[in-house]
Amino acid sequence: MRLSERLRSADSIRWLDIHGELSAFFAGLDVEVGAEGSISYSLAAARHSLLAGNVNEGFRHYYTRYKGGKHVSKSANRWSEQRTLQLFSPERDASLASSLLPLACVQLEASRAMNLIALGRCDLALPIAPTSLTWFFEHEYIVDAVQLAGPLLSMLITTGRLQMAQDLLRELEASTATDDDEVLHAAGQSF
Repeated sequence: MRLSERLRSADSIRWLDIHGELSAFFAGLDVEVGAEGSISYSLAAARHSLLAGNVNEGFRHYYTRYKGGKHVSKSANRWSEQRTLQLFSPERDASLASSLLPLACVQLEASRAMNLIALGRCDLALPIAPTSLTWFFEHEYIVDAVQLAGPLLSMLITTGRLQMAQDLLRELEASTATDDDEVLHAAGQSF
């Protein structure tokens, strides 16, 4: 039996405490080294927060620190990011969905879809991306919708789903046409 299995089965409090301490350690490194540091610190802090049972802290490390522009010029290993995103999965822990706001859940699913597209796993991304995109449009999170639409549109064209791509283009144009933000309006028209 592996040490992790023994800790998890023998004393779940200890398991949670260890991951909580690891999360704090990696979060401290992430803050200490700033934008020049390793992006793996943000992902490690997120993973250990999730394994400690702190979903909101994990989301903060992943979405705010990692995805929030801190590491725009660098990108983590896509597989490492995918492993982190899998820890947010409701299939792994049913309480996760109820722990986060609906927007956070959809943002995570959109991130998972974009990451799967980047990994060339279009078959897995296809059911997730349109669902997230629809939610963003319905709730008027147009910036999030446009961010997801770019990779999704490329994937749809590459995989020969041209009708879906055309439908997405029409939806983008309609959703951004009346927006006061000139950048969003231009983005919606530039596809």
